[in-house]
Amino acid sequence: MELNIPNLTPLRGFAAMAVVLFHFNEILVLFVTQELTMLLRKCYLMVDLFFIMSGFIMLHVYGASFTNSIQQHTFWTFIKARFARLYPLHLFTLIASVVLFYSLSNATDSISSRIYNPNGM
Repeated sequence: MELNIPNLTPLRGFAAMAVVLFHFNEILVLFVTQELTMLLRKCYLMVDLFFIMSGFIMLHVYGASFTNSIQQHTFWTFIKARFARLYPLHLFTLIASVVLFYSLSNATDSISSRIYNPNGM
């Protein structure tokens, strides 16, 4: 069974670029027409496309091993693969957020005042 579906790669790339454009909509509004900006405001729907494609790919890759029954070995192989794919990004984002939080805050303030008063930075 082929694990790579090459026809989904351009669609994933388009969806990723649309989500990035959505996040920069406030900046792009200065450079594009209002009609195009209305299109960009709907790009959040590309996240839904990612969920649909992820479900399809997971069914394509793991569907045969889970068709008849879920065995303990197959289940743990699936869990390890999902963890290895998701956790490094989560860990990187957590570390980047903590570094950004402490680099933008005043070191003399207490942590609780920084959390409860976001305007106090």
